Amino acid sequence: MPDAARLFFDTPRWRNFFENTLTVQFDHRMVAYALWLVAVLHAADVARTLRGGRPLTGALTLTGVITLQAALASSRCSPGAARLGLDASGHGDGRAHNCGRACARFAPIFRPAPMREVTGDTAMRGQEQPT
Repeated sequence: MPDAARLFFDTPRWRNFFENTLTVQFDHRMVAYALWLVAVLHAADVARTLRGGRPLTGALTLTGVITLQAALASSRCSPGAARLGLDASGHGDGRAHNCGRACARFAPIFRPAPMREVTGDTAMRGQEQPT
C-alpha cells in the first residue's frame, strides 16, 4: 500500500482523485477488488437460494468474466508482462485488459433468452378462440 503522503499531496485534497496518478491507480484497484468481491458474494447468494437454473449460470458467468479481467490486470504488473506483450510500455498497451473490461460490462446484458415451446394458447393470443 502506498504511503499516504504520496496518495494525497495535491491541494485541495479532492484533486488527488482525478490528477494524482498514484491515487487514481490505487482507487481503481480498490474499486476492482470491491467489484470482484460483490460478484463472488452475488454468485454465492444465488447458488444458495436458487440452487441452479439460468440466474445461477448468469451469476457464475459474470463472476468468471470479472475474475478473468482481474487476472489480466494483475498480469500487466508481473515481471514477465513485458516479455508477453501485456505491459503498458510495449504494443500490449492494455488491449487485453480493455477487452476483458468490455466483456465484463456486456456479459450481464447479452444472455440468450430461454427457448419456449409455442403452445396453442400462445399461438392464438390476440385472436378469437375457435368455438
